[in-house]
Amino acid sequence: MQDVVELQERDWQRKNGIMCMAFEVSAGLTFLLYLMSNKEMFKTASMGVCFLVVAFAFLAGRRSVLAARVFPVIVLTVLSAATIASSLFSVPSMATLGIIFFIIGLSSLHAHRYIMIYGGVLSFIALYTFMSGYPNAETIAGSKGSLTLILLLLNFSLFLQIRQSRSVFGQVQEYVKENAERAIEEEKEKQRLHEGVQQIMKHLTGIREAAAENRHSQEEMLNAVQEVSSGSQKQADQIADIAESASGTNKAVHELEREMETIIDQAKHAGEQADGGAEKMEMISGDMESVQELLSELNHSFAELTSHIQATNDMTESIQAITVQTNLLSLNASIEAARAGEYGKGFAVVAEEIRKLSGMTNDTLIQIRGNLNEVNDVNERTREKLTVSTEQILQQAKESKETSAQFRDLKETMHQLESELGRFKHLTGQITESSQIIQETTTDFAAVVEESTAAVEEMSATLTNLANENDRVYQYVEETARAAERLGSDPRSAKV
Repeated sequence: MQDVVELQERDWQRKNGIMCMAFEVSAGLTFLLYLMSNKEMFKTASMGVCFLVVAFAFLAGRRSVLAARVFPVIVLTVLSAATIASSLFSVPSMATLGIIFFIIGLSSLHAHRYIMIYGGVLSFIALYTFMSGYPNAETIAGSKGSLTLILLLLNFSLFLQIRQSRSVFGQVQEYVKENAERAIEEEKEKQRLHEGVQQIMKHLTGIREAAAENRHSQEEMLNAVQEVSSGSQKQADQIADIAESASGTNKAVHELEREMETIIDQAKHAGEQADGGAEKMEMISGDMESVQELLSELNHSFAELTSHIQATNDMTESIQAITVQTNLLSLNASIEAARAGEYGKGFAVVAEEIRKLSGMTNDTLIQIRGNLNEVNDVNERTREKLTVSTEQILQQAKESKETSAQFRDLKETMHQLESELGRFKHLTGQITESSQIIQETTTDFAAVVEESTAAVEEMSATLTNLANENDRVYQYVEETARAAERLGSDPRSAKV
């Protein structure tokens, strides 16, 4: 709208310049013509005054908007006043009639209805004074009506032309206004588009950073899963070794149980021999050597039992170390799963089950260790008793002629030995059951570890696929960001 107003002001100034130039040229020429033809001083002076007044008004209109607006009125008033004064105070001529029509032309220059009406009124007044003061009234007496009609028609036609011009100018003004409003709306749309592109760029930047962070997290999780897979494989190998060792221990315990049955039978036989009394003293001397050898074998067997118990203790220590390692591994897996967030929930469940199994294994090892300690204590006591029995048998071999009371002591000792061997046999049975449980547990645990390893490998493959998908998403985001940047820099270059 401001552009339309400025355009109107410039057009008004331009028309003022045209009016001033037309008036000044015609007034200047008339002034020179009057001066050179020695016309009446009044007409010459009036033309000179009009020339100066219009020039001053034009200069004032260049500095003031109000003066520019009233400039056409000033020109018409000055020119009409000079014409009317010339008709009233001097002898009018046909040139005066030409000035009247010149007033009509000047009044239509600005295409303004009120200026045109004002000029038309002044032209009729000037025509009336011209016809009243014309010296040869009879010459124009028949032409008065014609001159009046011509002037009226001229005013009417110029008024219609001005009205049509004003209508066209109004349409042009409305069109310019619409274009200005459309330009403002397009600028607003461009600004909104720029703001939308900036918002999209901001969101794409956040998505790009999140995708990069997600890709980094997936890489870390993949590395962690690969480490867990490697650790699970090592655990599976170690558990297989433990299962094999448990199987060997179970076989050794069964062998020990069979040997204990043999020793018990031999102890019973020795008790029966002790019942023989004194009449078998000579036989006892020979049997003492057999008993001595038997006790040596028994001592050797208990030594082997002690060695097996120690080996079993070592195996429980290994299982304990594996249990601690498994617990730490499951804890690390839980931490990595927590870092992974939603993607690590399934792996967190597997890690929790492994941790529970590790706790159960630790509890079982504590029970086994307690049983082995009890067996070891019984074994030590039995070995001590065997040592005492050996010394007694040696003493009895040397004192083969002792009284039957010594035989009764020997019988009682043999009964005690039989009882102890029975208890020891019972303990070996418990050891056999515990070894069987350990073997079954390690076998089940090995199966669980194999399943966990398979699950970890499957998770590793899934994470690899997710990482590849994340890379493709990251590339899509990068391409979208570049397209948004092009859209923000030049909306016309964007391709949908």
